[in-house]
Amino acid sequence: MAQFSPLSVQEQTSEVFGKIIPTTMTTDNHGYSIRIAQGLLEATLSPVQEKSPEAGSSPPVKQLLDEPETVTTIDTEYEYLYNVACLSEEKIWTSGGNGIMKLYSINKGSLLKSITTESGNRPEDIAVTTSGDLVYTDPDDRTVNIVKNEKIEEVIKLQNWGPRNVCSTSSGDLLVTMYTGHTPAPKNKPFNPRGITTDSQSHILIADDNIDCVHIIDQDGQFLRYIDCGLSKPWGLCTDTNDNLFVAQNGNGQVKKIRISKVNT
Repeated sequence: MAQFSPLSVQEQTSEVFGKIIPTTMTTDNHGYSIRIAQGLLEATLSPVQEKSPEAGSSPPVKQLLDEPETVTTIDTEYEYLYNVACLSEEKIWTSGGNGIMKLYSINKGSLLKSITTESGNRPEDIAVTTSGDLVYTDPDDRTVNIVKNEKIEEVIKLQNWGPRNVCSTSSGDLLVTMYTGHTPAPKNKPFNPRGITTDSQSHILIADDNIDCVHIIDQDGQFLRYIDCGLSKPWGLCTDTNDNLFVAQNGNGQVKKIRISKVNT
């Protein structure tokens, strides 16, 4: 079974998500520090800020619910919905089959803002940085872009491969990757990974649109359980600060907010 650690994530995820072809590059681009190693792109967007003692404390221990609970469902106007990223506990960014990224109110389900990609292409994935800026990948244009004050800046333009999934780390870096592979799957259907995210307990959650569920594995790569909750082609994933799971459903254009854990008492 694969062992996960922050120091060598590519080597240790290869058993679960597939092999990544090694390449290495370090450069500065548009004022951003860029490093590409073994197919994983890391972009430092800003100097690491000192954290308060509270921010550095360990998160409370939580237990996965035996029966995850759907909290709310948000209808979007996308014919094909692909991605979701939490801006706050009240707002989420979404993207779908066109070049428009939309900000929604979670509680009201209303559209708050729309931003069109620089190229007009649909973003492959979106994420929100620790400072609240929206980031998106454009594999057709081979770029990673950040939206600051509603203006789009190109973080990097790649030459040999197109960026796919993206996430923002707590240290302010961006990780841009492509993963393939397999995990145990029900219904005798092959594993078809889409979005990926983590929670405060170091669980790794992977959307699988082939069997309409989300796989949960622990930080050692051990499969734990599935989440279905009546999902329709789950694609993009993200979690908020309370470990609620948001699932972008490609099958019906809805984002589903799901409570998946509780604090141990």
